[in-house]
Amino acid sequence: MKLEKKIFMKGKIVAVTGLHIGGSNQGLAIGGADSPVIRDPLTMVPYIPGSSLKGKMRSLLEKQLDKSPNGGPCDCGSCVVCKIFGTSANKAKEPGRLIVRDAFMSNTSRNVLENSANTDMPLSLI
Repeated sequence: MKLEKKIFMKGKIVAVTGLHIGGSNQGLAIGGADSPVIRDPLTMVPYIPGSSLKGKMRSLLEKQLDKSPNGGPCDCGSCVVCKIFGTSANKAKEPGRLIVRDAFMSNTSRNVLENSANTDMPLSLI
């Protein structure tokens, strides 16, 4: 397999409904949040992990192409979904070709949430 080219794509995610990417329940305290939001460990700002985005993209493509056998991910190793996203280790005919990076909050959104009166958790609306 020879790399012929790379294609870079950028975009903006706008949440028009509620969005929750769960974090660990570790350290759950009385009166604490029972479903914490995943946050960047350095800045404590919520973000969307690339793995979550990639999983959603894969499931939507599988649904569109009717490639979701038994409700699980396709693992045939030969369809367009498997060629783009890859297959499990036991069927690794070809590696996945798509890399999805983490999505971080814009400064504008961060400022709005930091100054919101409708929140009791940092940078999260209730």
